[in-house]
Formats: sequence, C-alpha cells, structure tokens
Amino acid sequence: MTFPSVKTTDNDHILRKDDRSFLNALGMEGIFISTPGHSPDSWSLVLSDGRAFCADAAMNFLIALAADYRPIFITDERQTYESRSKLLSFGSKTFYTGHGPPFDKMRIEECLQRYHKR
Repeated sequence: MTFPSVKTTDNDHILRKDDRSFLNALGMEGIFISTPGHSPDSWSLVLSDGRAFCADAAMNFLIALAADYRPIFITDERQTYESRSKLLSFGSKTFYTGHGPPFDKMRIEECLQRYHKR
C-alpha cells in the first residue's frame, strides 16, 4: 500500500520513539508507544488510567469469524503480537480500537497465550 507523503511544518510534533513529553506538555498523563504490526508506522496512546487507544493494533468486529482480535490487515504477524505485549506492559486495561467496541485486557492476554502455544 502506498499513500501520499505528509508535509510537516515546524508546529508539528513528530513521534520517533515512545514519548511521554508531548502529553505531559498538554497536562495529561500517559504515553504514545510505537505498535507496529498492522503497519510499520502504527502508534498507540496509553493513558495512566489504563485506557489504550490502539487504533488498528487490535480490532473487535470480526470475532464471529475467529479473528482473535487481530487487525484485518497485518504487515508483520510477530510484530503485531509483540506490540500487544508492549501495550500490556505499559498498563493497558481497556482497549479502544479503530473498529468495534472497547474490550478488556483479558482478551489480549488470551490471544497472546494462543499465539505462543502455536
């Protein structure tokens, strides 16, 4: 997949690594973390209360098809599961995805157990 490049300005904050400083400057507690797998440039936001806004690092709308909370499109399966582990390590409790209703961290923990048993 290709997309047109984005033109940046001096006012843009570009994330290059896991970052707390931008949120802190806004008076919020949390961290932006790199969560590749769906795509190499995927990012998630984990707030200090455990809410994880993970976009397409996980999905919750194809469960009836045994999709295992996976994104419908994955560029790297191993990275997808490593990113999910990383989300848990940063205290994610409730996952808000780009597709489907929120769900509890227990669902991701179960997915990781199945993945590691393969």
